[in-house]
Amino acid sequence: MKKTPWWQHFPRTSSLFPKEQGGRDFPDPTLAPGTWVRLRGKPEKPRRVLRAEWHRYHWQFVYIVETSGYFDAYWFAEQLVLVKEPASASPALSLSPSVG
Repeated sequence: MKKTPWWQHFPRTSSLFPKEQGGRDFPDPTLAPGTWVRLRGKPEKPRRVLRAEWHRYHWQFVYIVETSGYFDAYWFAEQLVLVKEPASASPALSLSPSVG
């Protein structure tokens, strides 16, 4: 069976029209800031969720996770796998406030 490239684990639905976050739209509580996750399709490195933001064109929350880059990379809940805190975890983490 052919393995799907990690960058193709995105939701397949989107809209041409933006939608603001509504009163019934909430981030997944299991992906709260500080939660340890791995990227589906690229699981070799555990990462922490930093914050959740509303994606206006996919009409769902995206999760900003730790990366080695100098920008905020976002991922959809379907792309993240919950993991236990690794033994080599660094204790310091600055969690940014939620935007949405």
